Amino acid sequence: MTEKNEIVVQDDSLFSGLNPELIDNLTPAKTRMILMYLTGQYSQKKLGQIIGVSENTIRAWLLDPTVQMVIKELQQREFAVVDSKLKALRHKAIDTMNELLESDMDNVRFQAAKDILDRGGHRPQQTIKVNKTVTTLEQQLKDLADFTIDDADVIDISDIVEEVKNGG
Repeated sequence: MTEKNEIVVQDDSLFSGLNPELIDNLTPAKTRMILMYLTGQYSQKKLGQIIGVSENTIRAWLLDPTVQMVIKELQQREFAVVDSKLKALRHKAIDTMNELLESDMDNVRFQAAKDILDRGGHRPQQTIKVNKTVTTLEQQLKDLADFTIDDADVIDISDIVEEVKNGG
């Protein structure tokens, strides 16, 4: 018979193979929280409601180094499983593309051929040419220093004052 807080790890358990010291430090509530957290379906607030603890408790548990190590390990395991399953599906995907190349519909054959070539590294190169002149700050200052004002560009303030006095 096991204690209330003890987790029994079976050989086929998701937690099998983990460091036993990590597992011993997890309460059933933390274990349940980890499993639910890993689904990605629940907010911290919702996890707290389901488990019967506050959102702050969930946040504190997620900051616990033991919980973080367990989550990281389980995520790595999940990634490895997903990766191997995706790799196993490659042959089926290739067979499907091969069948699509034999389609009676021109647009289906074209798209299949295009996708195969694109993914095989034969995508047409897409480049955008940008012509831009960059003027350094020093050049801008030199241009300002060389700028001269012609006499025709100078406005005599007395002419403006005289015009305002005359109501014009």
